[in-house]
Amino acid sequence: MDTPSTRFRQVFHRIQNPSERLTALRALLEEERGRIRTAFEAGESAVASTARAADLLDALLRSQLEARMNATRNAWEIALVAVGGYGRREICPRSDVDLLILVPRKPSSEVIAEVEQMLYPLWDLGMVLGHAVRSVAECRKAAETDVETYTAFLQERFLGGNFELYQEFAGFVAERPSARRQKYLVQRKLEEREKRLASQGELAQMLEPNLKEGRGCLRDLHSLVWLAGILHGVRSLEDLARAGIVAPEELEELRHANEFLLGARIALHNVTGQKSDRLGFEEQPKVARAIGYKDVGTAKAVELFQKDFYRHVRTVDSVTTRYCDLQEEQRRKVRARSPDARFTVVDGALEAPVDGANPFLGDLPLVLDLHRAAQLAGVGVGARTRWFVRQAVSVTDPAEIDRVACLARFLEIAKASSSRGTTIRELHRIGVLGLIVPDFRWIDCHSQHDIYHV
Repeated sequence: MDTPSTRFRQVFHRIQNPSERLTALRALLEEERGRIRTAFEAGESAVASTARAADLLDALLRSQLEARMNATRNAWEIALVAVGGYGRREICPRSDVDLLILVPRKPSSEVIAEVEQMLYPLWDLGMVLGHAVRSVAECRKAAETDVETYTAFLQERFLGGNFELYQEFAGFVAERPSARRQKYLVQRKLEEREKRLASQGELAQMLEPNLKEGRGCLRDLHSLVWLAGILHGVRSLEDLARAGIVAPEELEELRHANEFLLGARIALHNVTGQKSDRLGFEEQPKVARAIGYKDVGTAKAVELFQKDFYRHVRTVDSVTTRYCDLQEEQRRKVRARSPDARFTVVDGALEAPVDGANPFLGDLPLVLDLHRAAQLAGVGVGARTRWFVRQAVSVTDPAEIDRVACLARFLEIAKASSSRGTTIRELHRIGVLGLIVPDFRWIDCHSQHDIYHV
């Protein structure tokens, strides 16, 4: 079978002239990337597209390393490891390539020269490498002093080379940090997120959002996995449900959000031909059409795209913020207490003792009382109680709602002091706001693609 791996191997084996080899590699990469783009534009999922792009790089790097290993013993001293975005197989058209090159503790000058032999062709091919050349001891030290390096290592993949060296690296990455170390790492990641959001804007519904760094966008999904990785050994979105951090239905929502945001980022890179993650006003219609949106009646394709975008980032923002707030609460010296005797704060989140039937079924005022108590206590709603609430809201008949009672409670929440409005955002996300004020559904995530609004 004529796979990319086979074709790359043939190039390295048959073409000895460096200039001619580079030309052949560039043509082969361009051809394979063209196939990936064509498949994406024909409807292939964004997750599959970014994985195929990562697999293409895998094939190139392995073939290059194999060629060197066939030529010299020094190449057997190094190991290639994909980390960060490359490690989780998320390579968009203009993504950086996060590559770790492992070397022995005291590499010889010949081994260092071999590393350079690996890197120069990659630069000549136009790749933007976020690379590091380290021994395992240096990796450990870097992970201890820099939390970004530590979390990048959590999503590593072995590409090839010295397997014993890689095993040593993977062994230390798999070590569970001590409780004190966990506390430090979590605090640094929370501070990192706060700083990022302060620079990008506090609202998820930005008019010209950054698809990677914006609130509720891809970096928030990554932060959620990283934080859970530090505390629970999580390595992927799917692990979040296994660890009980999100409910299965929330995991499905996060999957859809990840697919949407990755698709938009791929399309933006293709449209601009640049490594740009800011979805500007001019690019929005092009990106919308590139991922299949069309005008429907008086609704423009770009406005339908933006509506879905806002819904997805709202979900990611809500889930990530809730988890981050929980970590903050669990690290407070003064523990919160529930202002309502019907509810209890357990491990930094508000829970409703349930023994038997769902107490929230047919009782929307109780749902509002729960969230008001959480607001007053300064905590989120616990996972178990959140499940009961979601179930109750999902089967609530709007015709059976006591809107007078509900509206009074909602206004109490709305008028309360809140630094971030997380209580109302959560009530909106689970559908309570739409039940109390039905007309609100008409403007939910609605946008007008108009330069005046920018």
